[in-house]
Amino acid sequence: MAEYRYLTAQEVGGVTVVRFRDHQSLAERFVNMVGEELYGVADADQCDRLLISFSGVGFLSSAAIGKLIMVRKRVNARGGEVKLCDIIPQIQSIFTMTNLDNLFDICPDENAALTAFAEGTGRKTTPVKPPWRP
Repeated sequence: MAEYRYLTAQEVGGVTVVRFRDHQSLAERFVNMVGEELYGVADADQCDRLLISFSGVGFLSSAAIGKLIMVRKRVNARGGEVKLCDIIPQIQSIFTMTNLDNLFDICPDENAALTAFAEGTGRKTTPVKPPWRP
């Protein structure tokens, strides 16, 4: 896998696991660069099961939420799925208030998420074909 400045990505049992290198990675000033790195991971051919761990992340900007939605859209367009894990209660409340907890499959921790992938449990989505593609 490629090297990234703001995150790490590794394959664990057929799942691409992304972790943020720094708890400030999702701060407003870094979000565009982090977003580009997340898109790079999501666009990789082998990335059809993506787990994003928020371990150590204490803040999530609205711009970061937008990047997560785009990552989900890119992976789901290929028939893949995205799960999130290790989200602290303050960030979980943002997902709940914005109904994004209905969009994302959120697991309590990395082990639970990897188990859900292995068992095929959680939210499944049908790939969406953009109208401009045959």
